[in-house]
Amino acid sequence: MSWLVVADHAQGRTGVQPVSGTHKAGVGSLVWEFDFASLPAAPQLLYQARSRNSLLTLSLIGGDKVHLMLRAGDRYCQIATGYDRPAARGALRMTLRWDCRAGEATLTAENLAQGTLRQSSAEAVPALSGDEIVALSRHWGHRHPALRWHAASDHLHPIGPGICMAGQTPIPTAHGAVPLSSLRAGDRVATREGGFATVLWCGAVEVPALGSYAPIRLKAPPFGHGGDLVVQPGHRVVLSGADIEYLFGETEILVEAGTLIDGETVLPEPAGPLFTYHGLLLDDHHIIAPGGCAIESLCIGRLARDRDLAMTTALADLVTEGMLPVQRRTALRDAQGYEADALAMTRRATRSLFAA
Repeated sequence: MSWLVVADHAQGRTGVQPVSGTHKAGVGSLVWEFDFASLPAAPQLLYQARSRNSLLTLSLIGGDKVHLMLRAGDRYCQIATGYDRPAARGALRMTLRWDCRAGEATLTAENLAQGTLRQSSAEAVPALSGDEIVALSRHWGHRHPALRWHAASDHLHPIGPGICMAGQTPIPTAHGAVPLSSLRAGDRVATREGGFATVLWCGAVEVPALGSYAPIRLKAPPFGHGGDLVVQPGHRVVLSGADIEYLFGETEILVEAGTLIDGETVLPEPAGPLFTYHGLLLDDHHIIAPGGCAIESLCIGRLARDRDLAMTTALADLVTEGMLPVQRRTALRDAQGYEADALAMTRRATRSLFAA
C-alpha cells in the first residue's frame, strides 16, 4: 500500500511515489482538502482532471453538497454528499474510496470546523490503472484556489478519527511510560485523575503531512517536562490559567493544538511528504499526561451509532467485533472555534506564549 501522488498547492510541490502503470487499482482513494474561507457558497467547479481514458470532476452544487463524477472508458460513476457548511473558517476534506472487489464506493465530506462526517455511497468506481490514478491527480485541468492539497493512493485511506500523536509519544502506564507505538489492546493507561483506562485500539495511519494533517510540535517546557510532543493539529491540549477562567468561566478547557501556534512554544513540525500518526482509543474519553503534558485520548463521539460510516474509519475492526464505544461527552469542555480564536488574540495582544 502506498501514496501515489501528494500535491501541495500552497507550496507548489507535487510528490509522486513509484507506481506500476499496468495494474488495475481494485482499491484506492483520492483525497482533496479545501479552505472554507476561500470556498464559495454558490455552485462551482472545484477540481477537474482528464487522462487518455478517464475524466474526473468535483463540484459544489446547491444545498451545500459536493458532487463527484468519474468516467473511465465506458464505465461511469457519480456520487453527491452534503458537507454542513459552517462560518468561514477551518477546512473541508473530501475523500473518494473505491473497492471494485466489494462492488462499492463512498464519497465522504469531513467538515473539520464543525467536526461532522457525511458520507454517500454508489456502485463501484471503475478500476483505474496506476497511470490513470497518477494522471487524474497530477495533471489537472482545473483546480479552485481554495484547494490546499490533494493526494491519491492505491489503498482504502481511513476517514474520520484514528490519528492523534507521533509514535514515540511516552504514554504513562501501570509499568511506567512506554512509546505510544508499542501499546496494544488490553493494556492499561494511567489517566491524569490517578486511575487507569483500558486500551481498546492503538493503530497507525500514514497521511500526507499537509493542511489538517501537518504535524504540530509542543515544546517542553512549558508543555510538560518529558520532551517535546508531536501531535496532529486537531488533537486537543488542556489549557488552564487566569485568562482561561476569565474568558471561559472554567479552570481548564480543551483546545486544538493547531490554534495554539505561536512560533516559540507551539510550532509547525517539518515533515513530508508523508507522516505516520498513531491513535489511542481508550474505554472512554480521558485526559492523559505524556511527559507531564495534559492532553486528550482519541475522541470518537457517537460514531458507533453509524455502523456503515464507522466501517470506513481506522476503527473498522472494533466495529466488526461490536466493541466500538459511544462517547457521550468529552472529559473537559471543548473550546469552540471562535473561543480558541479569541484566546489566541488575547495572548498575542499581551505577548503571552501558550503553556499547558
